[in-house]
Amino acid sequence: MRLMRRQLIDGVCDCDSCRRRRLWIAVRRAHKIAAELQQMEELDEMVKRAYQGNSNAVVDMIEKYEFAALEHQGGPIMITGCAVCEKLTQDEKCYHCGREPWMMTMKNFIKSRKDLSKFPRYICLPVLHAAAWGGSYDLVEKILKYDCDVNQQDMMGCVALHWVTCNGHTAASKQKQYMSTAELLLKSGADVTIPDNGDKTPIELTLSPCPVFNDMRLTILKHKKKILNENLLQYCQEGNADLAMRMHRAGADLGCGDWLNDTPLHVSVTFGHIVLVERLLEAGKIERRLLSLLDARSVDGLTPIDTAHKWGYRRIASILQRERQEQVLKDMVSRITQDGTTTINAKIPPELRGTLLGHQVAKQLKQQQSRQKRMVKLLRLEQRMNKKGSIEKKPLEIQNKSSQLCVIA
Repeated sequence: MRLMRRQLIDGVCDCDSCRRRRLWIAVRRAHKIAAELQQMEELDEMVKRAYQGNSNAVVDMIEKYEFAALEHQGGPIMITGCAVCEKLTQDEKCYHCGREPWMMTMKNFIKSRKDLSKFPRYICLPVLHAAAWGGSYDLVEKILKYDCDVNQQDMMGCVALHWVTCNGHTAASKQKQYMSTAELLLKSGADVTIPDNGDKTPIELTLSPCPVFNDMRLTILKHKKKILNENLLQYCQEGNADLAMRMHRAGADLGCGDWLNDTPLHVSVTFGHIVLVERLLEAGKIERRLLSLLDARSVDGLTPIDTAHKWGYRRIASILQRERQEQVLKDMVSRITQDGTTTINAKIPPELRGTLLGHQVAKQLKQQQSRQKRMVKLLRLEQRMNKKGSIEKKPLEIQNKSSQLCVIA
């Protein structure tokens, strides 16, 4: 608290934001000797320089403190939640948070990361994360040469790839730098399946419909598609539904196959993981490719339904059969032509013929075709009437005819 009292006497701003900042600095400095405080201040300055892209100052600090400099999480790179910032325009810098020249404007901050409201107020990052967030390709390459852990997580659970993928659209002039930085991190072994505290992987941050995000996602998948597919098949074999779906969200393909051409659905059915099978079916419905996944065949020519019958999983087989019948019915109804020329037998698949569902489908199709034929007749009649011209309606003439009954008096 000496720091707070000394700054108050010096006449520093006494708003709530500045009080919180001074308290945060005081907590970080507590229980540290002079040498530790000096090292912390130098490393904090190193992180700030890394964000600015000053490679010479960063390399000097890394050579001086070695491994401690690579693990240090300092800064802060940015401060969020300042009460004074809300009163300023987007292009103005907030000096109540600090008068450092590295302070970004509110406009750049809003573009850079929209999910920071869930994260701490003071953004302190390792030196690799700061350089990656700043888009400095050369500095990231130099830091990686010092055996820096490319999958190191900061206090928000983010790896360096998180900050590259979410910040690639801030400025058009830096988009190529962020793309090349992402490729460098991926070639160095960056893991695209590590989630942050918000349970988002680096590739999930690129799911926004933005052209730059699409390019970033394609760059990640180009380097990690094979690994993601292998991990998906492995987790399907183990029955870990959460990790399997995380691989899918990270970019793994539901239609990928192993050396036997077994898809993730084949593998899940083989080991009897019913929960994972249901989640894979839901994912297939969302992607609108469930029928192709259910009809996929392995090297032995077996579909997932055949695999379930082979290993004796009757419940899984019934679930898959029901889902396939529903998808076939939906696909069949969507292909109904409006002229009514197609035949009933050509529309009903062989596996539905003779079943209760097949009879119901045939009945619905007959009703549909009868309605279509009536509509065609009405349209043709209307066309004929239009050719002949309008027909005048004659009023009905009521004639009173005398009765032919004889009345006998």
